[in-house]
Amino acid sequence: MLFTSVFDFVLAIKNSEGKRILGIDYGQKKIGFAISDRTKVIANPLVQINYISNRKLKDELQKMFKDHDICA
Repeated sequence: MLFTSVFDFVLAIKNSEGKRILGIDYGQKKIGFAISDRTKVIANPLVQINYISNRKLKDELQKMFKDHDICA
């Protein structure tokens, strides 16, 4: 989910008890992902993928959102 303002992001977080937040670290060749715990206090590394195409990135993101109960 993409947010157009900080307010929208905060509202989504407040209304998503028990869900997680996904952190994204964009590099030139690889993209790293981290995931929060359910209390949204601590983040841990999840996976690192080689950037190939926007299509592959979209597929990976959809899978992560589904598999890890991510809200934002």
